[in-house]
Amino acid sequence: MQSGLSWLSSIILRPSYKKVSWDYKINQFLKARGNSPEYAHYWWRVVFSDKEKRNIMSPVLYDQCKDYDPFDTFDAYFRNMDDVDFLNKSLYVDIKTWLQDDILVKVDRMSMAASLEVRTPFLDRRVVEFSARLPCYTKINGTKQKVILHNSMKNRLPRKIINRSKKGFNAPALPGLGHLKKHDLFSGNFNLDSTKEDVTFKSFNLSILQKWLDIYSNYRITSRWEPVEYEA
Repeated sequence: MQSGLSWLSSIILRPSYKKVSWDYKINQFLKARGNSPEYAHYWWRVVFSDKEKRNIMSPVLYDQCKDYDPFDTFDAYFRNMDDVDFLNKSLYVDIKTWLQDDILVKVDRMSMAASLEVRTPFLDRRVVEFSARLPCYTKINGTKQKVILHNSMKNRLPRKIINRSKKGFNAPALPGLGHLKKHDLFSGNFNLDSTKEDVTFKSFNLSILQKWLDIYSNYRITSRWEPVEYEA
């Protein structure tokens, strides 16, 4: 049933490389179908499937990681909040995982690389503690999100700001890569000396990563998408 729905969505929705596109949302939702709400929440953060991990990791690295299940980390934080409603539980898990281990790390690195200082006023300890105590309906009400924030600011900010869609943080990778007709990022810049140690790039199958970039480059030029084929 699940595979059939995934196939149907792939026929109806044209694959897109836009951030959090509709085909991405639907496919992520379908892949988590039938699992617990906790696992479905975790799956929304998954980038690589197990099959993709096996292909992009070197055999040595995959052998070291194959018994590690990233969901265990999420599950442990979920269990810490067993007596809390699911929305606030999920927000807590996001703070302990997605926020501190991904978003803040990227913002910190990109801002420092450009000699910028980023302020995060909503992460003030008092604001976080206050929001954690708020009931669900002050955060999400039907399809309306950030209810208390919108209500408190609706007479202070222009309507176009209040009603603007959510804007996440994006590292400027695609603008730098999208105009190239063919990427030679890995093969051209990481011809490593096999006698030397390079932990990062000896851990991955660069040919697969290069192929993904080539497929994306072709899509930008031809608007035709082709699946990645793996060797058996």
